[in-house]
Amino acid sequence: MAKFYVDGKGFNKAERIFRQLPNELKKDLRRVQRSETLPIWREEINARKSISPIAERVYKSGISVKTGANLVLVARGSSRKIGSRRIPQYVLQGAAEFGSKPTNYTKYNRVSPKGKRHTVTRRTRAGLSQNRRTGYVAVPAAKAAVSRIQSLNIQTTMRRIHLAAEGK
Repeated sequence: MAKFYVDGKGFNKAERIFRQLPNELKKDLRRVQRSETLPIWREEINARKSISPIAERVYKSGISVKTGANLVLVARGSSRKIGSRRIPQYVLQGAAEFGSKPTNYTKYNRVSPKGKRHTVTRRTRAGLSQNRRTGYVAVPAAKAAVSRIQSLNIQTTMRRIHLAAEGK
């Protein structure tokens, strides 16, 4: 599961002010944050997930936002299993995000139709993208979304504080 915390200089100032607000106002702000932040995060993930078929399946669901003292962007696969071998999505998430070395060979034992066991060597990672330390889907999406979300949250928080101060 990929989690990204939204923080920054201006956001920390707004967060300090946010903590001192009445509970009903904080509840309203969290609701607004969630409703405005989730479409941005989904848009960024959906724009990047078509890099490979595995990434497309892993990031199909599980895109969410957790609001509270810290805003957390979450991109994870569901617990549903993928493919004929019924592999859980969380197992493939690292490979879908950061890739692998597709030319690596893997040795494993198999049983022939006649019942004899022997070792075979295959390229079992051929469907994965090339290794990339900076990621393919969630990490670039978080980099793109954080600045948009940060400015939106600061604006929303300040606007709501001013409206509450005016009594609206």
